[in-house]
Amino acid sequence: MSAPGWYPDPGGQAGLFRYWTGAEWTPAVTSDPYNTPAPQSGFQASQPLGGQPLRVQSSGMSAARRDEVFAAEQPARRKSGVGWIIAIIVLALAVVAGLVLVFGRQLGVSVPSLPESSASVEQNICPSASDQDEQTSGVYNGRVYGGALSYQELGSPWSEVEVETRVPYAAQVPTQIVVDQENYDGSGGTWVSSVLVADLYVGDGFGSAKVGAETILKCVLGVFYSDAQVTSNVARSEKHDVSGHSGWLIETNLSFSIPGLNATSENVLLLVASTGSERYSLFYSSVPNTSSELIPDVQAALASLTIEG
Repeated sequence: MSAPGWYPDPGGQAGLFRYWTGAEWTPAVTSDPYNTPAPQSGFQASQPLGGQPLRVQSSGMSAARRDEVFAAEQPARRKSGVGWIIAIIVLALAVVAGLVLVFGRQLGVSVPSLPESSASVEQNICPSASDQDEQTSGVYNGRVYGGALSYQELGSPWSEVEVETRVPYAAQVPTQIVVDQENYDGSGGTWVSSVLVADLYVGDGFGSAKVGAETILKCVLGVFYSDAQVTSNVARSEKHDVSGHSGWLIETNLSFSIPGLNATSENVLLLVASTGSERYSLFYSSVPNTSSELIPDVQAALASLTIEG
């Protein structure tokens, strides 16, 4: 028979040890078998609680070794069915959610959906330049066209009309520039004053010229100024119709600090005008504070805007 001592509770109570007299189990239990004395004799013996005690010799055995033996010889417990019940409930809820999603959409009910990832929540309001062929842009009769919107072509020191391909929502965009600083970054980068017009491809439209102007301004900050920290100080944001077509004008001063660049700010004029049913065009100019003498030129270009058709 096994020696008297504290043994893992044969009743399966986790972390508890029951005292074995050498002949039977007692009612005494403890969670600290190494520091709990044997129960006093003379108690009313209880009926054995489930089978023979573990066959472990207590003399000469270290506490660590005793733990190992307890773990090795303790009978495996029956696994609880609670885990399966929870799994079944979760599965049932998932099925119900799926049915609601499918049938809700079929019935025209608005059913919110969870995003696949945090990245999918953030919508891209600044698409790359359109890949549509720009047939309505260019220079005609001394005017520079971006769709139906045009301005009077600027003379010297402004360049001949070039092509700008970075304008969001637009394709090949006609622009005129004046070089402000060459190789400012040591890698061939050139900083310029610019003026341009663009026919915008915006699908179902912006909703209004004002929304379009505000959207394009956000996009321009990301596309034209890359990773530079730019602060926009809006001087005016107001209705500005062109040839009887609804338009919205934003004038802002952009402040920045770019390594190697002499300019520390730019004056920006940005106008979005409706040119037809769900059609819009853009006028944009930027003049750095190191070339401020060019501001009257872009103001004249803004004043000369017309929309045909």
